[in-house]
Amino acid sequence: MGAFFTNVHVRLPQGASLEPLRAALIAAAEEEGAELCAEGAEPDRTVLILGPNKHGWVAIYDERTEGQDQARLDELAALASRALGAPAITVLVHDSDVLCMDLFAEGACVDRYNSHPSYFGEEADEKDAEDLSGHPERWVTRFALGISAAELGAIWSGKKLFAEATLAETARALGAPPEQMGVGYRYLDEKTRAKATALRFRLRERPGYEAAAAGSTVLVAQTVEARVPARFSVGDELRVSLTTHNHGGPSQGLQVAAWGDAIAKGLVKVEHFEVLVGDVRAGARHETVAPSVHEHQGSTMAVAELKEAALPAGVPGGFHAMAPGGDWQRAFTAMQRAQVHVNVVGRVVSAGAATLHVGLVPLAHHEGQTSITYELALDAPLWRPLRAAPEMPSQVLLPLSMRQLLVAFVVFPGRSEAIAQHAARAFEKLATLVAPASAFDTAMFLAKEGRRPDTKSVPGKGFFEGARWRKLVEGMHTEQVVTVQAKEDMHALMAQAMATGVMPMPGLGVSFGGSILPQKKPETAVLSLWVNVTELAEAQGSAARAHLVEVVEGAMERLGALQGFLARWGTAPSNSLDTTQYETACGLHGDTLHPSWASRWLRAVGNEATWIGAPLLAHLEADSRERLAQVAEERAGTGWLRVEARPGESLTEIERALAALLPAR
Repeated sequence: MGAFFTNVHVRLPQGASLEPLRAALIAAAEEEGAELCAEGAEPDRTVLILGPNKHGWVAIYDERTEGQDQARLDELAALASRALGAPAITVLVHDSDVLCMDLFAEGACVDRYNSHPSYFGEEADEKDAEDLSGHPERWVTRFALGISAAELGAIWSGKKLFAEATLAETARALGAPPEQMGVGYRYLDEKTRAKATALRFRLRERPGYEAAAAGSTVLVAQTVEARVPARFSVGDELRVSLTTHNHGGPSQGLQVAAWGDAIAKGLVKVEHFEVLVGDVRAGARHETVAPSVHEHQGSTMAVAELKEAALPAGVPGGFHAMAPGGDWQRAFTAMQRAQVHVNVVGRVVSAGAATLHVGLVPLAHHEGQTSITYELALDAPLWRPLRAAPEMPSQVLLPLSMRQLLVAFVVFPGRSEAIAQHAARAFEKLATLVAPASAFDTAMFLAKEGRRPDTKSVPGKGFFEGARWRKLVEGMHTEQVVTVQAKEDMHALMAQAMATGVMPMPGLGVSFGGSILPQKKPETAVLSLWVNVTELAEAQGSAARAHLVEVVEGAMERLGALQGFLARWGTAPSNSLDTTQYETACGLHGDTLHPSWASRWLRAVGNEATWIGAPLLAHLEADSRERLAQVAEERAGTGWLRVEARPGESLTEIERALAALLPAR
């Protein structure tokens, strides 16, 4: 996880006092209903002022801007620039991916710089991109820098991998202390805090989250949907949950229940409940309770009662009743004190589709109960690779049994222009066999260390004749990884993920390269191609399959590929070419991109076909070859062999014959 922080920096004129800033902060807080905190009272907001240092730089760290609220940050910078009569800079780093810096003078924003304007959504149009790219000349003029606008612009256009690296270079260019500009309120150490001037404010009108609700206990479910899809397979652990918060007063006693045709039909067996009341960060712990099963109003129910459970009072009205100006983290903590949560744990016994209801009932006030309904899709036992651990959950195995994507995967001993051209032509032709994409999402992970990926969404029309595709093809030869995939409606993909239990991939794509980060040791080059054949007419699907077979066999025959496979899966290897879904299901996390690995072990056994190159064939003894011939259709090439299961033979039999080539965990 990356860093999240904010701060404001001001270059104070020589001999100027910080008192106007302190007075302005106090006045602004008073207008918002806050006052300086009395000794011993707990503040709602703390502002730390550090400096000035020998170059006049003052750092301001405000507890409430750490929520990444740009508007709050702008208000602070505007106030500081007015109060001190000096230019002020806001700094916001988001997840180490995005750096935003705004320049304020006399209370107004005069320039904005955003290192990644399209990070949160669509590509910024040309005007927005220009507005957010920063105008270095405005900064150079106001700070009388010893560098030129072009030099500052070069720092901003460097596209460093981590936002902090760009920030540190900018700080040094501005003459500001990088170590102070590169932290936020939460990241300050105690030594630095002790040096700072602290302004602690407390709201006169207390936030709603500090109050305790009165009246009957009312449990409100923390869920958007009342009916939630969930997918398991036979033999899986059943684990579903219900999280609620009390919006009413305290009480004692709780009933937990699970019911529905999933239980009545014997599709699932509920073994126990895990009940949590309160906040785990405050010491609350799950209590495991075994249910009793009985009939109630014609329904089979698993029920347990915790008669001694103390349900804490909630926040009056929940989040909606909280007064503005409070701290969202404290508000969240207040809600968590009134949390009532249950995990329903059991086992999936039979395949089918059924509903499972989970409910929580306060014993002192039955009308305060709430419930959630799970729409269960229970699959028959999924195919399990020979090397998969018995405890491997079906969510990991599921992509290997879904068949919407036709996936081709080829491993080359290294990279060359000829191999890159082969990959590019393979995708170009595959794209002609399906409906034209309206747009493509493209990404290029760069070979130069410390640079962030070059990402861009481009229209589908004319894509293969355009400059972006030419740049990507060149990058296949020189950069780390190049990925292109048809742009999809993210909302539709999320809906499919909820229904199937697997996040679907765009219906057409290619990924080529090795590790996404530069490596010091040699790597294989990997080509991954995929297409959603369920969206194609039968003739299109056949043509796509024939093309992908030709792509793999051409790579084996003419380009010395080490191995390859063709599979019908639910997902495909994309940017992370060091892991296939087969390897994930087998619990394999080796040095898979090293040539020695790919010359010794198969990256996957494809459920459509598997190609085995000469270095791998050398490790198959005569008895393995004989067994393989009994269960597989074989096609030999120059130093390679293609195998696919004979009619009636299982893929597991192919795996057994190829056991000498399957790595162990």
